[in-house]
Amino acid sequence: MATDTPIVLVEYDPDWRRVFREEAARIEELLGLKQGRLQHIGSTAIRGIAAKPVVDLMLGCADVEAALSAYQQPLSLAGYTFVEAFRARFPGRLFFYRENEHGIRSCNLHIVVFGTRDWLRHLAFRDYLNAFPDVAKEYERLKFRLASEHSDTVSYSDAKSSWVQAVELRALAWRTDGWEEFR
Repeated sequence: MATDTPIVLVEYDPDWRRVFREEAARIEELLGLKQGRLQHIGSTAIRGIAAKPVVDLMLGCADVEAALSAYQQPLSLAGYTFVEAFRARFPGRLFFYRENEHGIRSCNLHIVVFGTRDWLRHLAFRDYLNAFPDVAKEYERLKFRLASEHSDTVSYSDAKSSWVQAVELRALAWRTDGWEEFR
């Protein structure tokens, strides 16, 4: 999964929200899902902070193995690549990515079980950083520092993990209700 390409962060682009909406609609149509099943997660979903220019989408399901059986072929035909190695690193989650016409990754698709801690923590983290811009800017500073120190996404992500996990705990405690909209 690791590559030797540098981590490139770009300034916040409000167009990422449009890209998410269009890609979510494309995936929902492709998989025959009702509208609104996908969530925008990751740094491109946090207003005002720099990010790798890759839009992360999260799809909730009842069972990841059933989702893999049902979705792998149509996603593959739509240009998504399934990363089997991701399953060993993150049990209970499926990971696909899509590259644009220039061969540059443009979208990641995470498939997790609805209502699990994995599902909720992504949403809480996103919502918390959007609600607390000072924490979001702290995250941005950390990302720039770590991007200069790491040459691959795995080591970069690992280096961020303790900070992210600490904020996720605060975010989950902060967001104790209102989850019905995401189940």
